[in-house]
Amino acid sequence: MNLILIAANVVSSLFLLIIVCSFYQLKNIVFQKTRYFRYCLWVTIIGLLSEALSYVFDGQPGKGYIAGIFCFLGYAMLPLLVVIYGFYVLSISEESFKSNAQRFQRINVPLNILELLFIIAGTVTGNLYSVVNDTIIIGPWSYYVSVLPAISFICLLPIAKHIYNFWGVKEWWTILLIISIPIASIVFFYVTHASLRQGFIGAALALAIIYVIIQTKIITEADIDATLYNELSINDALTGLRNRRGYMEIVNNLPKEETVGVVFCDANSLKAVNDTYGHEAGDRLIKKLANILKEEFPDGNVCRISGDEFVCILNDVVDNAFADRMVALASILRDNDRIASYGFSVGKGEKILEIVNKAEHMMYNDKERYYKETGKDRRR
Repeated sequence: MNLILIAANVVSSLFLLIIVCSFYQLKNIVFQKTRYFRYCLWVTIIGLLSEALSYVFDGQPGKGYIAGIFCFLGYAMLPLLVVIYGFYVLSISEESFKSNAQRFQRINVPLNILELLFIIAGTVTGNLYSVVNDTIIIGPWSYYVSVLPAISFICLLPIAKHIYNFWGVKEWWTILLIISIPIASIVFFYVTHASLRQGFIGAALALAIIYVIIQTKIITEADIDATLYNELSINDALTGLRNRRGYMEIVNNLPKEETVGVVFCDANSLKAVNDTYGHEAGDRLIKKLANILKEEFPDGNVCRISGDEFVCILNDVVDNAFADRMVALASILRDNDRIASYGFSVGKGEKILEIVNKAEHMMYNDKERYYKETGKDRRR
């Protein structure tokens, strides 16, 4: 049993496991960006542990067949890792370079299928390794087991260099570091430990370096994109207020034990303004109403839930103070040519949408009065 190799493999697998677990804390849209890199990490972890367990059971009385199973599993992970790494490279390629990465994969996948068949044949015939007296004996084919993955890796180097440059890794020494350290580690272990089989420690080092230099940048960029996308998806472009999706997020996260005040506003005669003066004038009316609500309720969540409808939700309101604010709002709306009809409601321990419906019903009553008093066509 080679304790140094076992310890090195276990420590390496634990380190990679920490990286993998950190990905599961990411936002879903960012998490998806780590898919192929996660697969590379998982395959490498399985390879490291398989290699370690093959050393643990190697030479143990009655456990030789278990050592043989883990030895085969470790060998089988090698071509799988190279194929998945090819898909990882393809996934992080810029659009203009994807065709080159796809051409590489058309070579990479068949080569590593051949590698897997080579491993199976070598295992069955005993030319790759055999189990004799519960001890794994490395066969003559073991010297060639890395040839096809090495060819894939060499073909990948120009593509990888371009991709590293694309992600801001331009220094030649950094790219050399990514390539040379894993190879140097494998050579070191081969020289110092003749019993080394799959050499997943080199792969673990390579993935750790790629994580630090490349994958963290990809995660950061994806996180920025996700944040921007979320902001765009919940905010109204015209007014800067929350849109209907943002409004529903607020509604779904309101504490039910608080007293909630709701103000429901609907712009008056928006269609008439659009038809008479154009949609730019209608947009100005909407923005003016939005600004009034933002100024009057800086402590509330003001949302534009449809073209001419606005809802403001205020948490933990006091009835008397809320009523005074509604009187002030009515005065401001009148001073602005009755720019909108409004309604309001206060509730506690109710479903928030029921409170909103009460405010909306009151708004419709106010709109009826508006049409009667102004004589305007309600269809406009």
